[in-house]
Amino acid sequence: MQKSILLVTSEFPPGPGGIGTHAFHLAKYLNEAGYAVEVLTEDREEYPDHKPMLFRVEYVPRNSRWGRAKFLMRTFIRIVRGPRVIMASGRKSLMATSVGLLLGKRLIGVLHGHELLMGSKVQRVLLGFMLRRFTHVVAVSAFSKSVSMPFLAGKDVVVIPNGIAIDERRKCEAKYIPSGSLKLLTVGTVSKRKGQHNVLKLLPEIIKQYPYVQYTIAGTIREPETIFPLVESLGLTAHVHVRGVVSNLVLERLYQDADIVIMLSENQPNGDVEGFGISILEGNNFGVPAIGSLGCGIEQAIENDFSGILIDPHSSIELKYAIAEILKRYSEFSENSLVWASRHSWKNLVEIYASLIE
Repeated sequence: MQKSILLVTSEFPPGPGGIGTHAFHLAKYLNEAGYAVEVLTEDREEYPDHKPMLFRVEYVPRNSRWGRAKFLMRTFIRIVRGPRVIMASGRKSLMATSVGLLLGKRLIGVLHGHELLMGSKVQRVLLGFMLRRFTHVVAVSAFSKSVSMPFLAGKDVVVIPNGIAIDERRKCEAKYIPSGSLKLLTVGTVSKRKGQHNVLKLLPEIIKQYPYVQYTIAGTIREPETIFPLVESLGLTAHVHVRGVVSNLVLERLYQDADIVIMLSENQPNGDVEGFGISILEGNNFGVPAIGSLGCGIEQAIENDFSGILIDPHSSIELKYAIAEILKRYSEFSENSLVWASRHSWKNLVEIYASLIE
């Protein structure tokens, strides 16, 4: 008999974001594993292109006056009427699904790192109190677990790393560094957390060594003030290309064309932290090595000196070393990136989630 699961998530395609990407693949691969999955999420009017899926997805309007109240009410109704197993991803979803504790539901919460760091202390303590009573709590990285544990004392939190969908029909091959310009790529929402501004600040030093370097930024431009003034003031117009949100086809081409994926994320004082960095694995899947920040979830997205190199995001010396080392051993890093990506296939990860559900 097919087992039913309700997945409540604050993000879901066609909207962008790592939480939504994670939720989509979790639902897709659980569905393929034989579970009857239903998804409840918020709808964002700026991303109206809903595509048909093999499982049911209910979108609750987010941008209306009563959007948040509607989402909470709809979550409550679906939990009362829905299956015994409820999964929640995203801070708002974790709070909303907690009502299932009163109804004897099996609750599985997914932590991306920021959930217990943001909001007032009362909100964080309350969410921690409820999560300790969830059937299972999953963290997408060891970093996400470590920053959450002060509010989850005594709770057994399972680390299941983020993953990617690997098309077995299309075999990517290792790359060999092309002659000409060095091409760097960051994929992710333009914000202080994602750290595009850190790359821009270090780029003048990189240009001295690699005069033809090109840096492409792709993703929702949430905080334009973090990048455009720097591009202008540092004279980087000829080296920087801001693409904004791109289609999957264009994104694939950007990965194929890149030499190094770079994500110099930094944790924010308000609790907005980098829990993993899924775009790093996406680049690895095309044989592209990565450079990423120490001190955040990227430490689990990159195996240092194997699929890429971890550095201090504010150090030009460390960035220059990382670029030089990767270019010197490029075919080795590229081959390792493919291996690293394959270890994070959702076909493998979903089996761990299935064991928790059972």
